[in-house]
Amino acid sequence: MRTGLVISAGTADGRSVLIDFQPDGSLHGYDIATGEPGAGQGPRPAGECPIRLIR
Repeated sequence: MRTGLVISAGTADGRSVLIDFQPDGSLHGYDIATGEPGAGQGPRPAGECPIRLIR
């Protein structure tokens, strides 16, 4: 699996996750505490990104 941009983020329920934006536009999340893929919602295909950036 190729990796694109990877960021860490906090979720609304207090978990910490890594979000891996793939070169094809899809993304994968990983729960930092457990290492579980999906970070609660599973991989997202390109064009379906439910992430809200907060400045």
